[in-house]
Amino acid sequence: MTTTSSSESNQQSMMTMIDSNLESSIFWQHIIALDVQYNSSRYFCTYMKILYIKRRNQLFRELSKQPLNSFRKQYLRLRHTILSNCYQQQQQQQKKHVRNNSDSSFLSFIYDDLRSYSGGDWKSNITLTNDVNQIEHLQFHQSTSSCNADKNNHNNNNNSNIAFCENFAFSGVHHIFDQHKSAVNCVKFANSNKSLICFASDDHTLSICQLTPLPATILFVLREHQAPVTAFEWSQSNDLIVSCSLDSTINLWSTMNGRCLRRFKDPQKCSILTCTFLPTNNNMIFTGNQNGIVNILNLSTGIYSKNSVNICDGGHIVSMCFESKGQLLWCGDSKGFISTFRFEMETCKLLLVNKVIIVPGCPITSLSSSSSTIIGYDMNQNLLLANCACNAVVLFRTGIDNKLEFLKCFPIKHQNSKLKIKSSFCPNSDNIVNNQLPTLPSTSSSTTTSTTTTPGICLVTGSEDTCIYFYHYQPPDLNTKTPAISRCVNKLQGHSATVLDVRFNHDESLLASADSKGSIIIWKRNNNSSVSKNF
Repeated sequence: MTTTSSSESNQQSMMTMIDSNLESSIFWQHIIALDVQYNSSRYFCTYMKILYIKRRNQLFRELSKQPLNSFRKQYLRLRHTILSNCYQQQQQQQKKHVRNNSDSSFLSFIYDDLRSYSGGDWKSNITLTNDVNQIEHLQFHQSTSSCNADKNNHNNNNNSNIAFCENFAFSGVHHIFDQHKSAVNCVKFANSNKSLICFASDDHTLSICQLTPLPATILFVLREHQAPVTAFEWSQSNDLIVSCSLDSTINLWSTMNGRCLRRFKDPQKCSILTCTFLPTNNNMIFTGNQNGIVNILNLSTGIYSKNSVNICDGGHIVSMCFESKGQLLWCGDSKGFISTFRFEMETCKLLLVNKVIIVPGCPITSLSSSSSTIIGYDMNQNLLLANCACNAVVLFRTGIDNKLEFLKCFPIKHQNSKLKIKSSFCPNSDNIVNNQLPTLPSTSSSTTTSTTTTPGICLVTGSEDTCIYFYHYQPPDLNTKTPAISRCVNKLQGHSATVLDVRFNHDESLLASADSKGSIIIWKRNNNSSVSKNF
């Protein structure tokens, strides 16, 4: 009897101990869940968030082996009260997505915007360790109206969708160039010229071509670089082209005869990844190199300025662009940062305005700017379009003190950080923004406008899935409280490889797209009102 009773008591004590340990383990799991809930509000650094949760988990594993007492049981309630009082208001603001200048990362906004294009089924391809998984197939929805809109608004939005789809319809291929044997990573039409175009390729050459009259012809092939050409830019008068290369040189070319006029070596003797003219003074050339340094070259003297700026510690400057007045310079790097600089012409200095990150570790492969007026926002603001190797194209505007403010994110297939996929604004977006929708180009040089009034921004981008995507973004209407609407209005299929760059000419009568196999397709716009998506 004594042995039986002792064994029963041992079993009961063991069961009690197991129950106690289970209760303790569940208790500490609730605390961990509470910490995770408020972790995003307490720390802005991703590394600190991970480190804090890991350390808390280690401590709780040890504490879970000890029985709970009355003081420990009050800890959860007290901690919930303290964290709620300190961070609940901040969490509510994050849920409402108040997008202001204080935001240094736009990761949560990107998640929400990309998810909205797939009906809520979009799966994040970004983790805290920056591992990129295969993105789900994206389904592009053309939003027509909100659920609470009345019938008139619904019809107006439907008419707007039809108008935009018709406006971005294409009738076929104007010409195909195949003279380049490697990837063509940069395509640009000459300024205010609908026929003159230039391509830059990894085969160490550039080519200047004339598109009209047919047949399209290759005017010059520029052959002085000894490594892949990474970028180029037309001068304002189209008489010069500046190009940069992985051979650490900048070449200045004459577009009249295709000759190399001058050649400059990078002061740090490293590969140059991007270059551009100062819009208001083409004697100044800005370059970004593999060491993360922005250099300023004076063409008149042939000397680099001493006021170079190192903006990317351990990274590369992948892309850059100026706003139209030449006062602001944006630089995108391989770590996912976009730096905004104000350029002082008198002192030839770049002053850092602010620095934001889209997705850590995902390079900014392209930057494109536009000076436009968006209905519902401040007048005369600058818009910035950024391609990020996180399956996204991100639209910004400049807010107070020229700091970048997030507007919208558009999905594309882009997760290979080595592919410099680019996007651009449609040249006639300024007319659309000011409530005038441009009609399809006619035989005359003048551009007319239709009676359709739909404000917004239009953009075109390349993609890894060999397609070209056209997006329209309509900002929220503060008067009618209509939310912002974004839609994919067209998709072109014709390339057999990743589309790296895509550009309109100035009147949008022709569209040029280039891929990673060296093919360049010149598309012509539809001259009738029918929608055509078969090529």
